[in-house]
Amino acid sequence: MRAALSETFGTSISHWTFSETKDAPPLIAELGQNWHVSLSHSKYFIVFSLAQFKHGIDIEFQDSVRDTAELSGLVLSDKERSRLKSLQELSSSNFYRIWCTKEAWFKMLPRKIQKTTSLSSLSLDNLFSEDKSVVYEAEIENHQISVVSTEEVPEISFHRAQMEGQNFSIRSVIEGQRVSSWESFFS
Repeated sequence: MRAALSETFGTSISHWTFSETKDAPPLIAELGQNWHVSLSHSKYFIVFSLAQFKHGIDIEFQDSVRDTAELSGLVLSDKERSRLKSLQELSSSNFYRIWCTKEAWFKMLPRKIQKTTSLSSLSLDNLFSEDKSVVYEAEIENHQISVVSTEEVPEISFHRAQMEGQNFSIRSVIEGQRVSSWESFFS
């Protein structure tokens, strides 16, 4: 995180001070109050996002051994499960897209609301209609990444950094794709 912050703001890596918070991304003292930070990790990846508006990010390794049908009860709403029955089968790829989107959306919610909210209680219908949120997604090395935000983002780039001693090198940039409706998760 320090390397990406330093690259973004043109500072040294040692410039940044992090304070741990319970069930939330770290506070970054040098950013001030106008910045929103979201954080996620899976397997060998750590992703974080930084913006001056509410947003959330999530990454999940698409494990072919994981029982997505069993997990769907924790992730999908009753209405979503009902719609899926008509499709006969939920593909693993679509499940991870839905899961990551809901996790990113959840992270965008105020902490007080998070305490009484489950992923299955979040409906993708509401995400795209009532909340008017913007959803972006990408896939990198069998990992699904989703970003949900309250505002249009002109460009989202996912940078991969590799630590080499104390230096980080950016390896690749992947452009995220915007998702315009919840039906696209089931195509």
